[in-house]
Amino acid sequence: AIKPLAARAELPVLLTVATGNIATERNPYMFRCCFTDNFQGKAMADFAWKDKMYNTIGILFDLNDQVTYRRDLARAFASEFKKISGKSATEIGYYSGNGSLLPPLLKLKKANTAAVFAPSDVQDAAAILKEARRNGLNGTFLGSDGWDRPELFENCGPKPAPCYVSSMFSAESELPDVKEFVRSIKARTGTLPTTDTAQAYDALNIVVKALQLSRSRTDIRSGLYQVRNYLGVTGTTSIEADGNARKTIFIKQAVKGADGKPAFKLIKTISPN
Repeated sequence: AIKPLAARAELPVLLTVATGNIATERNPYMFRCCFTDNFQGKAMADFAWKDKMYNTIGILFDLNDQVTYRRDLARAFASEFKKISGKSATEIGYYSGNGSLLPPLLKLKKANTAAVFAPSDVQDAAAILKEARRNGLNGTFLGSDGWDRPELFENCGPKPAPCYVSSMFSAESELPDVKEFVRSIKARTGTLPTTDTAQAYDALNIVVKALQLSRSRTDIRSGLYQVRNYLGVTGTTSIEADGNARKTIFIKQAVKGADGKPAFKLIKTISPN
């Protein structure tokens, strides 16, 4: 929505959590410091095949025209999985916000796939997990960054595992400054920093870096293009010529936390290099 406004005003915009592939297309004033849907879809396919060695994959494919986030992720995952494994994923279509999730989930159950990739936002992710477990679909679910929210475990039922998701940030990360960042945010708010908080923090520092690199104070855009291997609390960020970022991605697993409740645990950090 803001793309034409940015171009008209010639004002650079740095997106913090907008992963949609089209967000930066054909607009030299749109930038992002998060990964794209194409990148995380491919990363999850690589994880499924190379790390977990799943031979058969199902994809819950949202056909709703309003949810390009989910479709782009599903397409990227399916394409990459076919490329690296030589196998086609079983794609089961459904329309979000239009009836029960049970019919597509029962089709996936019948297909007997080793894992199901179900890109969605957190509300539907919780509903998918709850309905699946209630109806005996007990296999692995692979989620997108939209799953990585505290609300997931509040609404998905008692048995989300086995489940793995892609993420932009982990409070468990051993990257420099993460522990101090987590300590500082928790001291001020009483809670751990969210992905939104961490991405916004890094975005502000990337803007500072861009100001230092720019040709003048009125040309921040030239500085953004020069941001390379910026190491922040969300990992390493490099701004490419198309305005997109080469970015660290975190893979998390649903586990039982110390308090006995479900929680996400960091199991893999993937460098953009």
